[in-house]
Amino acid sequence: MNTHFFNAVTIIPDSNNHTLSVSKEDIYVNDGIIGDKLENSDYTDIDLHHALILPGMVNSHHHIYSYFAKALSFSGKFNTFENILQNIWWKLDRVLTEETVKISSELTAQECIAHGVTTVFDHHSSPYYIRGSLDIIGNTLSEYSLNGVLCHEISDRNGINVMEETLEENIDFAHSDRFDNIQGIIGLHALFTLSDKSLKRIAGNSGYIPIHLHIAEGKVDGRQSRMKHGKRLAERLNEFNLIRENSIFVHGNYLTPEDIEILSAGRNVFFSQCVDSNMNNNQDILNLLFADAGNLIYTAGTDGMTSDILKSIKSSILLNKYNFSTSPVLSEVSPDSYPTKIFSNLFLNQYRLKNAYGYDLGLNKGDMADFAVVEYPFAELINESNFFNHFLYGITESRVKHVFKNNNFLMKDFVVQNKKDTEIKRMQNIIADVTDRLGKI
Repeated sequence: MNTHFFNAVTIIPDSNNHTLSVSKEDIYVNDGIIGDKLENSDYTDIDLHHALILPGMVNSHHHIYSYFAKALSFSGKFNTFENILQNIWWKLDRVLTEETVKISSELTAQECIAHGVTTVFDHHSSPYYIRGSLDIIGNTLSEYSLNGVLCHEISDRNGINVMEETLEENIDFAHSDRFDNIQGIIGLHALFTLSDKSLKRIAGNSGYIPIHLHIAEGKVDGRQSRMKHGKRLAERLNEFNLIRENSIFVHGNYLTPEDIEILSAGRNVFFSQCVDSNMNNNQDILNLLFADAGNLIYTAGTDGMTSDILKSIKSSILLNKYNFSTSPVLSEVSPDSYPTKIFSNLFLNQYRLKNAYGYDLGLNKGDMADFAVVEYPFAELINESNFFNHFLYGITESRVKHVFKNNNFLMKDFVVQNKKDTEIKRMQNIIADVTDRLGKI
């Protein structure tokens, strides 16, 4: 099948050079590949009515397993970061089953498509349903034609046997070739839940596979590393050769400049900022001036709070702008002197991450088609110099109308094409079952 898209404005990022181009040329998709118009070939013509085209977007840190949390009630104290972990997330992940992982994956995949996200870096946890859990997520994302980079978080908090089984699940999945567009990496929860013995075991068995790690999300992480191990967080990771090319370090709220220097020294590593989640948990956020100065490749993730990456990027931009203006350290610095690339990179670097894992941008000639069509009334006014103003104040608040990947619409006219309707009664039964399991912990 060949498809011709016309009457739209296309944004083509070049994340390696921190630039983008704006095109009004028609797009021809020939059997799923972006290319030139083929003579003597039939095309399905799609008039996009002055819409905006973006490459399929990337969520650098998601928690698919957290989907049902919004419908549950939890008991206990929530006055500290540690209590939030213990009384919400560490309870929820322990009661997950094959069915809840599958349904969470289906509903999250639908939400991702609805927001133009076609590549998902997921950080999973179901410590009493480990073996095969990544296959469940991988199968579901594949059914929806999404790219996925998956892992299961390793932690000591549920005992050595669970830690070992989770490590095996990560390694087996990373080495498998069961999926065309799904990959596996090594997931770690956070260093404060991992002993040196476990880190040595992980490092010795996982080769050079990249890691996906929560780091310095709360103060407890760095505090324990210093008090129990006598090292900074990054020093401890480095000791076990766990700072690997293309690894993803998430949150980083309390990273020190010394940590950042160690993390980024001579390596391409990614930093995922999850502002909505951090604000919800009453945590600080890392000022991106420090991440930028330390050569971390920073972008945004949602941390399971939402599947809307545009919203998360906007939140990061706005909170960083606020932090710049209220920081005592920067009080004498004119806002005009702040590097504007910090804000643009939050958008551009998602595509650098996509490329690092071998996925096409989705709009260059020769790429597998992978793009989202956004309804935006001022698309025709966009150029290279004003795109980010339009992005922050308009595009992030606009609706995705179509998502096209390979040779198919994943969403057309706001309707997800492969959507599986889950019966209300079934959902109610799942919530009742999870609630019952939570009550027994």
